[in-house]
Amino acid sequence: MNALKRLSKAELEERLSADVRKRTIIDNTKHGRIIEKVQCTSQVVLIKYGDDQGLGQEVRAYERLRHFQSSNIPQVFVCEISSSGNTFLALEWIDGRHPDFTSERDIHSTYSVLGKWTAEWSDRVGGHDQLSQDTLDRFFAFNDMLVKHQELILTTIGVRLYNQLQFITANQDFILHTMKRMPNTFDPGDISLHNTIIDHHGNVIFIDFEYASVRPMIMLFEHYGEGYESIPSTPERIELAMQAFLKTWNANASQPLTWEQFQCGQVCARCCYKMGKYNYWIKRMADERHREETLEWIKQDLAPLEELVRQLEQLVVNDATS
Repeated sequence: MNALKRLSKAELEERLSADVRKRTIIDNTKHGRIIEKVQCTSQVVLIKYGDDQGLGQEVRAYERLRHFQSSNIPQVFVCEISSSGNTFLALEWIDGRHPDFTSERDIHSTYSVLGKWTAEWSDRVGGHDQLSQDTLDRFFAFNDMLVKHQELILTTIGVRLYNQLQFITANQDFILHTMKRMPNTFDPGDISLHNTIIDHHGNVIFIDFEYASVRPMIMLFEHYGEGYESIPSTPERIELAMQAFLKTWNANASQPLTWEQFQCGQVCARCCYKMGKYNYWIKRMADERHREETLEWIKQDLAPLEELVRQLEQLVVNDATS
């Protein structure tokens, strides 16, 4: 139950500098955060408020975004963080629909816009080699996990999977070097169908920046191929999304990439993502209460992991012979 107190009508009208006619709670299930749809006299507003850490991150992202004209984010009306850590965000309400990532048209339009948007931000933030400490920590944790839980992995899952995980850790330098060569951008953090709206004019709007950060642009695609249904999930749809993204990236960025460079970077970004995934899974499996459930997750991932390692192996061989 969310213990956060809902703002009174008077408090809300003071924050919005507008008369409130109607308000509807959209979500209050997350501790420390309330989201509402508010009908004012002249406009409809989406508000988010509370002391949730993720909301604070989103407010800071919008503070940065609001200084640049963009038709691909909602208009920002109020964007505040108090000295006590309470946040208040008021955005334009966007009428429209979420994209259908089984539709080639929606995939193409969404990722064409994303490629252009991130290319423009790449020139603003500049540079390379800006992997977060969290990303770098995955490598250290992954190595420690393989040593600490070697016997558990070998006895419950088998030598084949252990060797595949060892191959990833043996080529960490190649993976890191590849990702660090990718240009930075301002990554919205979670481009999925739930966080994207196509309005009635066909404009693609990105609406959630809770996990936004500056990092290598290829990290936008770190989890593509993991079977998540909220993003393009089949090989054909993933390739269509990546091609649409890269075409508009190359048309707008100061550092264009070849398709081969882009694919190589995505394989390495996925390897990094897999490290985090297996860090969590193996540690969870070490707890007897969760072993059977976690083992089932790992079994379902055996074929995707094997294919990813095969792709990484080919890249390493090509790099050594080039």
